[in-house]
Amino acid sequence: MSAELDLARRFIEDHPADAALVLEQVSYGEAASLLAQLDPLLASRAVGRISASRAVDCLKLLENEKAAGLLERLPLE
Repeated sequence: MSAELDLARRFIEDHPADAALVLEQVSYGEAASLLAQLDPLLASRAVGRISASRAVDCLKLLENEKAAGLLERLPLE
């Protein structure tokens, strides 16, 4: 795992709301690229806190299996 990915993983673990704010600021492609590299449970911690339209745009860029795994772990609310 690269140092940047490890840092992103730890940031999401410790500060999921702040990580969501960052995901709102970067391009859809950058957000999707990061989410694709993360464990679906961890990725869902941040995706569950971003706007629904932003989440949909990011998830559309993921492979179907990755997107499905992430969606399975989102809270039902």
